[in-house]
Amino acid sequence: MPAWPSENLINAPRTTLDTHYDVIVIGAGVGGLTTGLYLAKVGMKVLILEKHWVVGGCSSSFRKNGFYFDAGAHYLSSCREEGQVGRLLNDHNLASRLTLLRPDPSDVVVIPPLEVPIRPGLDALVSAFQDQFPGQASEIRVFFEFVWNTDAMTLYVKLKDRTFDSVLREFITDLRLRSILEVLLGNIGVPASRASALASVFMFREFVVDGGYYPIGGMQRFCDVLAEQFQTYGGTLCVATAVDQVLTEGCKVTGVLLSRVKNRQIPGGLVITSDYVVANCDPIQLTTRLLRSGDRVHLAVAETERRVPSISAFMLHLGTRKSIKEICRHKAYIWYYPDWDVDRCYRDWMDGQVDFGDSFLFCGFPSFHDPALAPAGKDSVHIIIGAPYKDANFWQQHKERLADSAIRRAERFIPGLSGLIELKLIATPQTLERYTWNYRGAMYGWASTPDQVGEHRFGDTIGLDNLYLAGHWSGPPAGQGGIPMVVYAGRSVANQIVRSVRRRTYRSGQLAESSHATGGSNGRH
Repeated sequence: MPAWPSENLINAPRTTLDTHYDVIVIGAGVGGLTTGLYLAKVGMKVLILEKHWVVGGCSSSFRKNGFYFDAGAHYLSSCREEGQVGRLLNDHNLASRLTLLRPDPSDVVVIPPLEVPIRPGLDALVSAFQDQFPGQASEIRVFFEFVWNTDAMTLYVKLKDRTFDSVLREFITDLRLRSILEVLLGNIGVPASRASALASVFMFREFVVDGGYYPIGGMQRFCDVLAEQFQTYGGTLCVATAVDQVLTEGCKVTGVLLSRVKNRQIPGGLVITSDYVVANCDPIQLTTRLLRSGDRVHLAVAETERRVPSISAFMLHLGTRKSIKEICRHKAYIWYYPDWDVDRCYRDWMDGQVDFGDSFLFCGFPSFHDPALAPAGKDSVHIIIGAPYKDANFWQQHKERLADSAIRRAERFIPGLSGLIELKLIATPQTLERYTWNYRGAMYGWASTPDQVGEHRFGDTIGLDNLYLAGHWSGPPAGQGGIPMVVYAGRSVANQIVRSVRRRTYRSGQLAESSHATGGSNGRH
């Protein structure tokens, strides 16, 4: 999966790195960028370290031969003023620097013979479903009103221990309608029978009802804008830089050891100290590769080992030799299942099976939204199918066969696609693991099941003082739900650090006043 350096980013050279920062953030995914933004805005000295040449993690993009591809995330969501992404943009005055399209429809769910458009906004979305299921018009309205209007605390109490399948059965009597709604759980990667109802309802609220926003310039533009503003606040961003170790003294983190800075190996490593470290990365990588052994680390490792990650994916990035917009049956992004048993596909993936036949397909077209994302008269295509984690030998033997299968599925909607391909890039679960450092190539962190959300969620600390986690492996009680929940996690960690600094400053002030009152002096303020 080739990366391309953004022309807009100013990468910190080796000589600009100081020996100490208030906060070091490991990873410039959306969670790390969000944390860094809020901390730098209040005047803290923040360093963000990213091992790749580009920021964004799963939300980054890349170019190849003039074609532009989104690496993972395909839309922004929760962009209304009070939404998670909307708040992020407003808090940092970024809205004017992004042009967001909201295509209508943004997606279409296809289970033959039904095709249901996903339209923007509550009323349009409800109407689209009612047009396809007129006999369930009242059920549809009640379900989406529940999703959109119920306050968060009520949802938590009602749903924290339930599966989404039980909620669907409570509101929806038609099996076909339940299956169409279940398809959209592809945005958290868990079937309705296993998915947390809490995580699913929040996903529907933030990603379906308030979803479908595409930034002109592609998903990378969103990430670049966050990085640019972070640097405007005075933050330091250093890409192509590898963290070899998170340093500790006793039960407290003290900084990091770098083995590579801007792709230059550092003999003996470079130590940079900090008051806080934020890990915007997989907690398994953190506890087994970046932290050295210790009682608290062992406990954290044991906690990660008992948890189940979300599914991975097999991806194709295609460039076509001519425009396919006129021959493509849908201009929206396509979610396809061959039959009503949506759960079956997930069962196969979770059982380690690879389906080379007619199975699930997601197909997106970035250049339909922004023609500049492909050479003139050509288009970029992004295909995703669910896949189990297999070793490198398996994918070396079978990836071309599975790619051919995925292209055949896509030809249902793009006639003759196989003969129009100019560029084909394949990303397996192994590829995703290598480029994102996500355990087993997981697309959404831990699987959002009832036993892994709410009070059972993996929190944003692991027992070491001044070490926090921000990203889709940690976060809110509602579980994982793409970019909105990652933004929530990043903002939450930033707030915790600011409160911690204020408490320490307050205590230091009290000690100074006490020392002055007794005639002593510690010489520090």
